[in-house]
Amino acid sequence: MAYQSFKKGAGFSNSAAKLKALHLPDLKGKSFLDLGCNAGFFCNHALERGASRVVGVEKSKKYIEPARAQMPDAEFISSDWSDFQTDEKFDIIINLSAFHYAKDPSALLRKIHDMLTPNGVFVFEGGVVQHNLYALWIPVTRGVGTVWYPTRKLWESVLLKDFSFRYIGPSVTQKGDALPRVVYHCQRRMRSWTLVSGKRNEGKSTYASTISADNLVELDWMMRTIVTTTMFKGDPIVDEFCKRMKKTRHLGDTVRWINTDQRAAAIANHIIQYMPKECDLVIEGFLLSNELFMKHFQIAAKALGVRLWHSQKIS
Repeated sequence: MAYQSFKKGAGFSNSAAKLKALHLPDLKGKSFLDLGCNAGFFCNHALERGASRVVGVEKSKKYIEPARAQMPDAEFISSDWSDFQTDEKFDIIINLSAFHYAKDPSALLRKIHDMLTPNGVFVFEGGVVQHNLYALWIPVTRGVGTVWYPTRKLWESVLLKDFSFRYIGPSVTQKGDALPRVVYHCQRRMRSWTLVSGKRNEGKSTYASTISADNLVELDWMMRTIVTTTMFKGDPIVDEFCKRMKKTRHLGDTVRWINTDQRAAAIANHIIQYMPKECDLVIEGFLLSNELFMKHFQIAAKALGVRLWHSQKIS
């Protein structure tokens, strides 16, 4: 009997129930990769949901040959899925009930990360030991021998360090399971900048420091002590901005001077060069209260592939 069940045949796995537990994102027009596709139940579902390209990778020829015959619109590759490599990018990648068989779990996750499109989703379904104190591999005896499962601490803090992830919930339980299965949706982790704006003396710095004291950028201080003390040539708007910052005692006068898109864009694109591109940041400052500057600062940050969050005092 096949592992996966189809509409016209039973299997060891209740694939229809598992499908509901996965909460797959919209597949229409998306490229779809199933690592360890077995008989192709989820590849078939992706075709039915309008995926533009469907690829299944499976080592066992007893599964993959019938899948090729039944689903000519999908591509099936006979290969050990944990060793599979390609330069192609996919919008949706799934790995179901198989991660504990991976030869090198960390290497597999790095490959999945590289194969995802920038907004792609990796759907994981499998066993994770619900132990959040230690990052450990836990040996579990199954019918095939001993396999290794990550603790939740290891899974979320170490193995998924390059992903942003969301715990979806429990998956189906079936005979032979050593521990309950869970579902995660994971995306390539983007650097995140949190922008804290507001009026003067509203406690922006104090609030921002509670979010992250280590990677906090005080924009007003940075402009006065670094930006305006550096020599610039060639951009009259930036030069004028720096002159005003040096002369003014009241930052508000300079902030109000940024009253055109041209000025805001020039200054935002200049200041963005000072921000480290390698880490998450919390950026606070009175300058962020200028809507034109904020708009162009956000445009410049997004061009760098940074995910932005905005926090401001509302009452």
